Amino acid sequence: MIKSIKNLSNAGVWQDYHAGRGSRSFEARNIIFGFNGSGKTTLSRVFASLESGSLHEKLPEDCQFTMQFSDDNQATEKQLKQPNGKHILVFNSDFVEDNIEWGSSSAKPIFHISKENIAVVKDFEASKISLATKSKEKEALEQNSKRSSKAFADFQTAAARRVREVANV
Repeated sequence: MIKSIKNLSNAGVWQDYHAGRGSRSFEARNIIFGFNGSGKTTLSRVFASLESGSLHEKLPEDCQFTMQFSDDNQATEKQLKQPNGKHILVFNSDFVEDNIEWGSSSAKPIFHISKENIAVVKDFEASKISLATKSKEKEALEQNSKRSSKAFADFQTAAARRVREVANV
């Protein structure tokens, strides 16, 4: 796990941070909060870089950092690694932007736990396919109904015209 941030510079409000005496260590799970503009997103992007193994696209190219892990290994912006496997998971505004599509009101799945949930997901996927098929059938029926209504209206007009012609004879 991440033990501490030894240094962080050239990244938003984090221009020249160096851990000193009194610096706090991270725990197994951490929640980072603060005022807008205080560096939370920048810090989460550093963690996301460790999670993905590549420097986050929204971090400045000249960003520099050194993270100290509990096993005394380190990671830097040039050598991104997680010595104990993939144990860093970041949930920030970038995660929400990448995984939730507000316009279509859908979310990309993260994972499904348990056999019951997998069965529910499979049922849901089958229902989505069925709904798409039924929607297409409904659209075809509505088009057919419009054509039939137009044909009937045309018939009525033609019949009324014929009745008028016969009545005027």
